[in-house]
Amino acid sequence: MIRLYGHYGSQPFRSVAWLLKINEQPFEFIKVDPTTGATKSKEYLSKFPLGLIPAVEDVEENFRLSEGSAIMIYLCQKYGWETWYPSNSNTQTARIHEYMSHHNEGTRTITRKVFRPVLERAILRKGVLTDEDSFGFKEIMSKRGKIFQDAFLSRSKFIAGESPTIADLLAYTEIAQVNQAMGFSYVGLPRLQTWLNEMSHLPHHDDVHRTVFKMGGIISGQISKL
Repeated sequence: MIRLYGHYGSQPFRSVAWLLKINEQPFEFIKVDPTTGATKSKEYLSKFPLGLIPAVEDVEENFRLSEGSAIMIYLCQKYGWETWYPSNSNTQTARIHEYMSHHNEGTRTITRKVFRPVLERAILRKGVLTDEDSFGFKEIMSKRGKIFQDAFLSRSKFIAGESPTIADLLAYTEIAQVNQAMGFSYVGLPRLQTWLNEMSHLPHHDDVHRTVFKMGGIISGQISKL
């Protein structure tokens, strides 16, 4: 039995949950909301010292693990999900690792510098979105989208080949959220737009991203400038 700890508002959590659902692997969802301090509780830290979500507990193996990328690799190796993490192709695996190494300081900038600040303004009322903010946010999203398209979609339809892998699941939850909740469409980036469309047709897409669509209603008053 796999226990998955986290919250559907978390981008890497959505990636892990999506992988499990696509592969029809049953899991126990244990909701952990970092905004309430739940990840810093003594009980949680005793299981997951990094204090992060997502996290998994493999009950059969008495094994616990944090960090979305590591979790997805572990699950693919445990269950033999070769489509999502090919063990027989050094080049594909290398491309997956290349993207995952880039992810936190690259694509995840969209969450840190755009999505989270807009959400904080909407929920916590931390100021109002200005024209200057709007310009800066659009610049960040366009820049990160172009980098992703040029670096990772120039050789193939998906990051590591002609079918999606865990690298695509990880990237999508970051890149797509500003379209799903804020209506940002990455104009002028056709390969990226095609990739987004292809990913949106994977099984369980709408279920996994339902929280993001709900967030769109919450932040609608802040995104009119975008």
